[in-house]
Amino acid sequence: YLEEKKIEYCFLGDQEKSIINYESDFDFYINIDQKKRLVDFIKVFCEKHNLKIANLFQHEFNSFLFVITYENEKNNIEIVHLDFCYEYTRGNRRIFEFKNKNFQTTKIVNRINAKVLTPKSAFIYYLLKKILKLNINEHELNYVFELSKKKGVLENHELSNYFSDSTINDILFAGNDVP
Repeated sequence: YLEEKKIEYCFLGDQEKSIINYESDFDFYINIDQKKRLVDFIKVFCEKHNLKIANLFQHEFNSFLFVITYENEKNNIEIVHLDFCYEYTRGNRRIFEFKNKNFQTTKIVNRINAKVLTPKSAFIYYLLKKILKLNINEHELNYVFELSKKKGVLENHELSNYFSDSTINDILFAGNDVP
């Protein structure tokens, strides 16, 4: 639907996990110039596909969480959380700006072509998101470092835009210490 409407987007979730039975919200970058336009866009999408907006939260000045409901084939109510942002911010401060160079197209669930973050951008985004939310646990930290090792992004980092040299050394040391 985003591509049909020619709206630039990027799925910010973990593309290696299945979208089906996803246990969290779906995070998206979406390039819409006005907040009101995003709300109208989602309303039209829901009307077109017989979905209902159960709730809407604006949790940053440019981030909106839509709680969408629908009836599945068994007439049970299903809930999907769609989290849209224009850029990654925390405490009304721009942290990470999404640009075309940060995106790539990949297949999700072996059938859906979707725009996702490049491995380098995903590493920086996940690391910043977890640290700045102050809710990173050992499992999530290990996941971030596994992603960085698998994709080889620690060697080409842009962490100096976000951290001091001392902190970068700690991050790189911790990342290299993960088996």
